[in-house]
Amino acid sequence: LALHHPETRGLRAGYETGRAAARMSRTIWGPADREMTAEAIQRVFDAVGTADIVSIYHGNPAAREWFRRALTWISTIEMNLLFGHELRYFQGTNVYPTELARSLPRTEAGFFVMAEQYLAALDYGLSVVEVPIVHQARTYGTSSAVGWGRIWHAQMAVMRFWWRQRVRVAFEALGFSPEAVR
Repeated sequence: LALHHPETRGLRAGYETGRAAARMSRTIWGPADREMTAEAIQRVFDAVGTADIVSIYHGNPAAREWFRRALTWISTIEMNLLFGHELRYFQGTNVYPTELARSLPRTEAGFFVMAEQYLAALDYGLSVVEVPIVHQARTYGTSSAVGWGRIWHAQMAVMRFWWRQRVRVAFEALGFSPEAVR
């Protein structure tokens, strides 16, 4: 089943549309930029069922431009430190049980929504298998995922989520009311 929006509405809108229409037990979104090879997609499908979540990361980071590699490296270190994980990537395509995917929080409008869902699922204690995939060069267009404005918005989203999921929860566990930790 392929669904299309008449005009480009962004990653999150595409993901929301697809997740709502999902009919199978597992859900995955895939960007239409043709960066994932057929072999990589098959590797992801082969991993389904080996853990609750199949998490995809770049198996050939040197194929990406240096700026994107640096951003990914910094972002991954930041997320692991802030949220207490040792994972390879947070912003990518993941395979979730469909009902879980529908229930995960989606408060962010931008690309961080993928990490927000992944981190929330990890907080539920679900198991993860990480699958490396080989990316190929785009045949057209450029990524809109990077740029100083998007980096700033992503950092603010990370901080909001960290506050909600770690700081606020810790204060509430100590008996402080949610109003006291806004």
